[in-house]
Order: sequence, then structure tokens, then C-alpha cells
Amino acid sequence: MKIKYIIILSLFLGNNIYAQDNIISQLKQFSKNADIDCYLDKIQKRTINYYYSLYEYSNMDITRSPIAKIESNKEKIIPILTIQFVNTENYNFGDDIYKHITIDSTRVFTLVYVDKRNNISAYIGLGGLPGYLNANDGEYKGKKKRNIEKILININKQHPDLILYCGTLSSNDDGFMYIKNDKIFVYRVVKGDSFELNEYITKFYRLDGIRSLNYSIVPVFDINADRFRRTGHDPKNELIVCPSKLVYQKLE
Repeated sequence: MKIKYIIILSLFLGNNIYAQDNIISQLKQFSKNADIDCYLDKIQKRTINYYYSLYEYSNMDITRSPIAKIESNKEKIIPILTIQFVNTENYNFGDDIYKHITIDSTRVFTLVYVDKRNNISAYIGLGGLPGYLNANDGEYKGKKKRNIEKILININKQHPDLILYCGTLSSNDDGFMYIKNDKIFVYRVVKGDSFELNEYITKFYRLDGIRSLNYSIVPVFDINADRFRRTGHDPKNELIVCPSKLVYQKLE
């Protein structure tokens, strides 16, 4: 059989590139070979730029509210690959939603810090928030923090190949997903159960709702930036792009 070589980074470098039939293997391979230290560095730089923009906008004194330093310790980090839906305005019932999946190139990873007892200590890149977020401060402490800990514990009980997150589904509190047996499952937070992705969207979404999944909240880059955008139309200067440790994936 003819051997093909697919550049893994092509999943998210182009504005209009979307998943192919082998999306599951590509997502797993991409996550496996990702340079997490590189993404941490880029997220830190983005956070610094945002806070300088915020300080300038509000005339705040930067010395009174220093920017949090992101620590690089992969042993305490759970990397969650962030995906999005593209071109869903063309979706019809019976179509394969997997063909509308791509990596969210403005986030790529949501990173969760945990201690030895699996308690969350910090988040990086969660939702539209910039940079490093202490889990014991602000809106993500208390009940919300415990909910995310419970979500990760319950997903890990399924022995997933990879944990995913999609901000577009988070309006239903169902943004967390996982890959197992070459399928994507959506974890329903309220009910504590899981549905395969195609089954989930056809069971819980109307057609117009599915077709609107190609819009997402943009991560905070600038205090004056737009927060809502159609997916697949990200400016190149907002992409987080790190070289993969394994550039080529060999497919039979």
C-alpha cells in the first residue's frame, strides 16, 4: 500500500484546514509529540502582553500587581488538547461531525496543575482567560474547582487515550471530552455520563445549534479585542505554533 506522510502541524496552521478521516490518530499523535515547554513559554509571553495592555488601559501600576510566573513542571501538569468545530454551517444530520474537528490553534492546550493528591492548584489557558490562574483565587476556587477535579477523576476512570476540551460545548457544561477506542466521548457534567460525539450532538442539539458550533470565544489577547469569532478565521499573529517533536507521522 502506498505510504503517505502528513505534516502534523497542518491540522492547525491553516485557517481553513479541518480534520480528515484519521482525525483520532492525528490528535493522539500530535499530543504525544507536543513540546509542552514551548507552549508554556508562548502562553507566558501572551499573558505578559495582555497584562501590559490591561495596565495601560486602566492606568494600573504594574509593580502593585505583578504578573504570575508560569512554572514548568510537567510531572504536575495534565495537558488537555483543545479542539474546535469548523464549517458546521454545512452540516446535515447523518454527517460525521469528526470531519468538522480541528485543533483550536489559538489555545492548543489547556493545562491543569495538580498536586500529589490530585487537587488542582492552577490552570493555564482555561476558557477565555489569559495565562496562569491560581485555582485558589477568583471564580475558579471552591465549588467550581471541585467540579473540575471531579470531572478529571471521572474521566480518568475511563482510562482515556487523551483528554480533550471544546469551549463551544461549555455552554452546556459539557466542554470536557476524551478519546477511547478510536472514538470521542463527551462527558456530561450534570449527569455524570458520557456519549459518543456523533450521538451526543444529534441527541442534544437541534440542527441550527449544530450549525452554530463553528463560533467560539476568543482567548484574551488585548483588552479591546473582539471576544467572539467564527472558527477557522484566526489571524496568524494570534496562533500558538510550536514545532512538534516528531514532525512527520507515517501512515500505511
